Amino acid sequence: MRQQCCKDLGVPEDCYKHLCNPTVLPDILNRHIVFEKRLNCGRYIVPITKCLTQGRDVGTCCLKEDHQDMYKDCYGICNGTVDNYGDYLREDFLMCFVSNVPTIFSCLLEGYKYAPTPPRNLELVSKTNHSAEFRWDEPAEFADLVDHYRIHLTERTGQYETGKYFITKEKNYMLEGLISSFAYTVHVVAHAGEYKNNSNWYKSGVSNLVLFNVGPQLPVSKNELLMPNRTTTVTLFCQLKLISYAERSLEWVKTIGEETIILESTEKYSIKIYQPEHRLLKDTILSALKINDFDENDFGSYRCYIKNTRIEYYETNVTLYDHSEQAPAPNPPETLLECCSKNVEKEHCRTICTKGLESKKTMIRPEKIVPPFHSCKEELHQLLKCTHDGLDAVPCCVHHELPYSCLGLCNEQFPMEKRDVRWFCKEHYKTIYKCKLEAMNNTPEGLGDVRPLHIWGWTFRFFWDKVEGAKVYHVYTRRKEGKWKVRVTLDNTVDVTSQDEVKLIRE
Repeated sequence: MRQQCCKDLGVPEDCYKHLCNPTVLPDILNRHIVFEKRLNCGRYIVPITKCLTQGRDVGTCCLKEDHQDMYKDCYGICNGTVDNYGDYLREDFLMCFVSNVPTIFSCLLEGYKYAPTPPRNLELVSKTNHSAEFRWDEPAEFADLVDHYRIHLTERTGQYETGKYFITKEKNYMLEGLISSFAYTVHVVAHAGEYKNNSNWYKSGVSNLVLFNVGPQLPVSKNELLMPNRTTTVTLFCQLKLISYAERSLEWVKTIGEETIILESTEKYSIKIYQPEHRLLKDTILSALKINDFDENDFGSYRCYIKNTRIEYYETNVTLYDHSEQAPAPNPPETLLECCSKNVEKEHCRTICTKGLESKKTMIRPEKIVPPFHSCKEELHQLLKCTHDGLDAVPCCVHHELPYSCLGLCNEQFPMEKRDVRWFCKEHYKTIYKCKLEAMNNTPEGLGDVRPLHIWGWTFRFFWDKVEGAKVYHVYTRRKEGKWKVRVTLDNTVDVTSQDEVKLIRE
């Protein structure tokens, strides 16, 4: 029966004949072979696990009966919670399976005889601002073995979650003391009577999952993205914590009043979704939404949700912003050369700043960006920081599916370790600086090809070619490194008297 289940779910015969029949133990050689590259049965581990557990949870049996404490990474097979078989789990998962498959298969066979299947049709009957009532149907198999039910409640804040459970012998339960600022998930597990003084030994897998709020939906993060009218492409970022037993994916929606429109990947919208490679972040999911041919109808609010849920969201409101209508900043943006000169003491480590100044792209030179590692190790972090201060290239970087450990090069708010920068992230530099250039295209920038003319005394006149799309120009001046003065002009010429520094920014 379990082999047929695996076959129906697309598992190849070379895999299911060794992994989907717990009555026959694969020998040591085949335990290794099935996970080697030629067969790569690990990619089917999720459907295999579903067929093996048959709605039971024998995790307690696997842990208590196992006498080898070294490897536990394959015990998701015992309770149906195994994750997708990622490369980062390959070695530990294989070692665990090879060592412990006799225990796992033995416990599964026990579960088929003595554990009930999951409660059915869990539903939210009613709720108030502080309570919620649930009911469910008995298991389809071995309902007569059920001693009690456990209602598992998870409270979520968007970043953290806390679990608790309640016990009842009935097929309904009222949860009380709920808080409107939390999001909640509920599932129910059927437990048989105690075995070896343990009521967790024989139990079902989880029922269907119910997700709900007693207040409004929970915003995990709310952001505003100010974009000029000349914008042609916008990329948005999303980071959410996965919900146990819910889909390990997410979806984007555009909100218009109370209405939401689910966005799909098209020529207009490009959506990328992936999970970080770091094992400590396996419960995190990242996504980027790229909006092409952006026009005035695309301004508005965008949300991402865990797929097929509506309890918590990450939101970005894309707002039209005209820099020319805003008061100038009190200080001009710091140039890359200034940043490096101020923060990097070793002269030969400043090549990131001084090589090539003839065009905007050379500000973030992707081609020779990093000085020699052996002599500039300590300066490397600061050099890269100089290239991205004030620039948020994370949405673009996530759209290119960069590893999480490299996102610190796209925005300083993300963690970044020097060893990752030096080795792991090196192959992604070209993409990172391409993304930074894209971020720069939507920010004010300095003028090139400015021509000075001495008028008289300490007065100079500065000329430049008008920039297409520029509405105003901000002129910053100061003397002897004093306080900056700023004025606004519509012309492409300005007179400056008794000053020794001038910066011109187009808006």
